[in-house]
Amino acid sequence: MGIHIQSLRIGWGPEFFLFMKLRSQHKWVSFKMMPSKWVEATKLYNSEAMKLDQLRGSNHSYIAKNPCALMLQLGMVEATILDRVITGNYKSMKDTEAFWREHCHVVPLMREDQLDRKCRKPALCPHCKKIMYLGPTGAPENHKRGCCLDGVKSKPPDNTSSNYLPYWPQPNGIFSGGTSFNPQAFLSAIHKIYEKVVMGTGGGDGISMEYVAFTEMLQKRTSIHTDGSVFFLLYPEFMVDSCPDEWVIKERSESGDKTYLCMDCLRNN
Repeated sequence: MGIHIQSLRIGWGPEFFLFMKLRSQHKWVSFKMMPSKWVEATKLYNSEAMKLDQLRGSNHSYIAKNPCALMLQLGMVEATILDRVITGNYKSMKDTEAFWREHCHVVPLMREDQLDRKCRKPALCPHCKKIMYLGPTGAPENHKRGCCLDGVKSKPPDNTSSNYLPYWPQPNGIFSGGTSFNPQAFLSAIHKIYEKVVMGTGGGDGISMEYVAFTEMLQKRTSIHTDGSVFFLLYPEFMVDSCPDEWVIKERSESGDKTYLCMDCLRNN
């Protein structure tokens, strides 16, 4: 069963205002949101949204949001807030300022020295959608240079699409430093998904945010040969960590060289 499109976005109206209310109450800010916190926030949002639907007497079933919906919404909201703070424009569509003045300042996104002078909008990471530099140079709250916490590069290579890199966040250990790929951790993640989804022995309430992102990457870059062999197209931007030689298959063609990871654990025998 696929993911419903409405689970991946926060709609306008009641859904948006509920999101803003919870953001204000729980002080959601992107640079503090780890995957586990996104899951907690999503559970809270869905619970409150269902209550709201019942109070409104809605005649349709509420479609629960995926953590990605909240992650994308928070990124868009923070970008809007930063723009409004920098330009001093707090007017809403109703031509009043109360709503945006409240939400622009209830969760600080800029340092005091940034507020005291005209400055450029702080950069958002293209990969994890977090504000990159909230503190002075070397501050622990700053985003790592060049890569995100899941080890994937922050920015896709030139001349590639915006969704070229794996979706954030990937399971721990597969990518590191924005430069390397660990085949052992990759195959281990496949086994965990198999145990969870196919065997039903993985425990827990459901597939975590990391494994949803991992599965999407797997679907995009996996191919099956006629003999049943399964291959994962490796990213040339990441150096492959040490592994048995037979795991890595190189293919030369006129369109360019490609390197694959052989995934015997998915082979149809």
